[in-house]
Amino acid sequence: MDPNGTIKMAREMIAAESSPSWRTLLKAPIKSWQSRVGLYSDGLAGPKTIQRMAEEVGVLPRVRYWSKTGGTLATQLGKFRDMIYTIAANMDQRNEPEHAAALRVSAMAEKGQGWPTTPKPIPVEERAEEALNVAEAVQAAAGRVVADLAADFPWLKGITKTA
Repeated sequence: MDPNGTIKMAREMIAAESSPSWRTLLKAPIKSWQSRVGLYSDGLAGPKTIQRMAEEVGVLPRVRYWSKTGGTLATQLGKFRDMIYTIAANMDQRNEPEHAAALRVSAMAEKGQGWPTTPKPIPVEERAEEALNVAEAVQAAAGRVVADLAADFPWLKGITKTA
């Protein structure tokens, strides 16, 4: 159930983050997705794009572009996290604690990695650690064990024993 392709787009973006050109790699598909969900379609995955994904996806890709005129990275990052926490609170109210828990972990994992003009690739190990943190948070929120983490994160195979 992914009518807008949001889950697919998020997974493709996350998978691309270990590439040296991760910031620009998926501009055309991102632009197409933005158009489908009613966002300004420029192919640049900024905070608003990732915030829109948060409505449907718990594990978020990194923000690829930050505003040149929106203040410091710290200011923009704070606003971004606040918005994700607000979406998470809404998910809690809708009785979706697992989604909310994953969003909170994703918000903390966003450190403005896309801030420089040519950012470094995001290490797979960093994403693996985040996935494990998400799994723990989701398990705690759900009050149960997530049976197959590798089903949600197939790229984890071989990186961790948990997957």
